[in-house]
Amino acid sequence: MNTSSEETLKHTLQLEMDLAILKSPDILAFFKLQGAVLKVLLGAKGFGYAMPKGANQGPHYVFGDEMGILFGPKNSQATVIGQVMGYAWKNMQSVYLPAQGSEELNPTGLSQYFIPIIAHQQLVGLIHMAFEAAEQATEAYRKWALEFAASKAQDFLAINSAPDLAQEAGRMNATVHLFEELAGDHDIETVSWNLVNFAREAIPCTRVCLFTLKGYSLPDSQNQLPPANKRNYLIQACSGLKKTHPRSEHAVILAELAKTLLGIALEAHPTNAERPLTQTQLPLAFTQRDPTKRAQRPEAVNTYFDRMPMHWATVLPLLDPQGKICGIILFEGQKTLENVQTALLRMRNLAACAGKAVSTALT
Repeated sequence: MNTSSEETLKHTLQLEMDLAILKSPDILAFFKLQGAVLKVLLGAKGFGYAMPKGANQGPHYVFGDEMGILFGPKNSQATVIGQVMGYAWKNMQSVYLPAQGSEELNPTGLSQYFIPIIAHQQLVGLIHMAFEAAEQATEAYRKWALEFAASKAQDFLAINSAPDLAQEAGRMNATVHLFEELAGDHDIETVSWNLVNFAREAIPCTRVCLFTLKGYSLPDSQNQLPPANKRNYLIQACSGLKKTHPRSEHAVILAELAKTLLGIALEAHPTNAERPLTQTQLPLAFTQRDPTKRAQRPEAVNTYFDRMPMHWATVLPLLDPQGKICGIILFEGQKTLENVQTALLRMRNLAACAGKAVSTALT
């Protein structure tokens, strides 16, 4: 790699990393976008990101591309590579395994890098990438690029003001694994109940409710059905309750609020064929108790605050893998929402993960 091409790559990488920060609603979305960019720009054969399982716990892969290439074909080899990753994690140091090194230590025959992500003196993640062997200058550039990428992850976390980064990483990891477990469950009651009770603790908030779109599975090839915010939603689960009653007065008020706020969210983020809804840019609507705004608010919002002892409410749509709305998730709180930006990021992360599980259970 000559100096000119290296400088061009550095400039491109810096630009792409800054764009990833702007585009990503949470750290997991940032990791996914960053990993895809690094793989293309650096020509990686495979990559993975690890995060702590919880506070003061070791690493666990949250996702990756071509993970088999990273570890080799045998479980024993994966164990060896895992030990190297554990060393990088424990010592918070970058580790490089050359392709031509010991076959026992690096069974893949690829150059492998383990780069810790450290913010505020806390280890919050680790980048693992594998490449074809290259000349020394190229390997040195790869190390620089990956360490630069790790620093951009630190920037993302600083900008989004996560109060305890290791705890936040563990929280997000727990979210991912919950929905991995729910992804194959076709019992909508089980999926919904687990989802709302997990979400209530993850935010935290007073109550979380989940609504499903009535007739979601009906085919609509001619686009004859009304838009999502004009259709009916049924309450499926409410945190703390084993059984919900969709025709009760409270359930009707909550459903009308959810549908009304969904309409407000969609109006603020208009979509079309060229600009569909996506999991990484979910629109939301936030409202809070304020008597001075009563005249300007929809009737459903005023009725909600008249009948419910809540201070604020937020809704987000739940999307299936094709970007079609399958439900709504409603978060409510009796106290003022602290650290609003962090809370909304967590809500978006939960909603993005929940859509696939809910749509699978509905079909």
